[in-house]
Amino acid sequence: MSEKLRYDPFGNQLHTGEGFRNKDHLYVYRYKDSTGKRCSIYAKDIYELRSKERDLLGIMKSISDVYNRGIITLNEAFDFYMGTKKSLRKTTIDNYHYTFDHFVRDRFGKKIVNQYKRTDILFFYRSLYDNRISIGTLDNIQTLIYPTFQMLVDDGILSFNPANNALKEFRKNHNLHHGIRHALTEEQETAFLDYVRNAPECALWRNLLIILFGTGMRIGECLGLLWDNIDFEERTITIDHSIVTLRESTIGCPYHISEPKTESGIRTIPMIDEVYNAFLDEYRRQEEAGWSNIAVEGITGFIFINKEDRLMNKQNVNRAIERIRIACNEHSLRSKDRNPVIIPHFSSHHIRHTFCSRLCENECNIKVIQSIMGQTDIRTTMEVYSEVSTRRLKESLKEHQEKLM
Repeated sequence: MSEKLRYDPFGNQLHTGEGFRNKDHLYVYRYKDSTGKRCSIYAKDIYELRSKERDLLGIMKSISDVYNRGIITLNEAFDFYMGTKKSLRKTTIDNYHYTFDHFVRDRFGKKIVNQYKRTDILFFYRSLYDNRISIGTLDNIQTLIYPTFQMLVDDGILSFNPANNALKEFRKNHNLHHGIRHALTEEQETAFLDYVRNAPECALWRNLLIILFGTGMRIGECLGLLWDNIDFEERTITIDHSIVTLRESTIGCPYHISEPKTESGIRTIPMIDEVYNAFLDEYRRQEEAGWSNIAVEGITGFIFINKEDRLMNKQNVNRAIERIRIACNEHSLRSKDRNPVIIPHFSSHHIRHTFCSRLCENECNIKVIQSIMGQTDIRTTMEVYSEVSTRRLKESLKEHQEKLM
């Protein structure tokens, strides 16, 4: 079926993509750039518009020729690659751009793509690691560099991907591995929480830490909780969003409300008694002191507000955990106990691991654990979180030794 002919008010036939706006009498040409982004150009008359179209088509053909010949830098290729990722969440795109701009763009991304060798990438990772960049950050960089080069391979621009298995080889050559987040042992968890419950200096953080240890929520989920998410009558917590701290370059509010990546992230968690009491204590405290008016994207009613009437963030919580951990260890060493419990460094995400490990030690139904933790893939629950302590294994064998031998 042929396209219906269109005309402007002066009888000029309009081509595909062209239009005329009656409100300001401007001609417009709409098109998509090489990344798929919708763009427009404007002109006062049809002749000026057609001239701009010809110039634009020449520029786009030139860019296309440059791309097809591989005469683009890694920086430009990455920008093309990100232009294809329209379905990613805003915070994910922001993190990708931050990582690439912060670590790659100025120090490694300026060469033409066909000039990169595998050894270049290995030396790049070596230089970053020597500057105390963690293996986890290197992994994030690899997840951006590799698909960028792979896009060029798939398009026939390059014959091979120089980043293929580059980080894996780097780890092997330097005997490096991902840092493993170990759960606290039962003794360590008990010692830490006993100190949190009783030490006066822990008062500001007491309710938050008890809630984290008693629910296994992700830190963003917990800090993003609203009073509307708490049902005191049913003793349940509804998780349907999280709070994300935006990068420093973002202007305006430093926070963003993020929806769960999957449906399994939306869940209801029952409250154990101590968690219920912690929420109730926080409610009464704020009711007496006055409710906060902090708003993020029009949403108010946040639970965890610091003494400066600002939202708490992950970095503040982790710094508080470290201060309390050190104080707890010093208190333990000063005690008369011959075998003091020394707590290793841990973060808010270790608390999530710890909660799930306690569940795995006491709950046989893996689907129940998966539901409470809000994870999509059951393999994640089984592989990452089912770390059973050596003490538990010894106790099990001791308990059943007569049956085994």
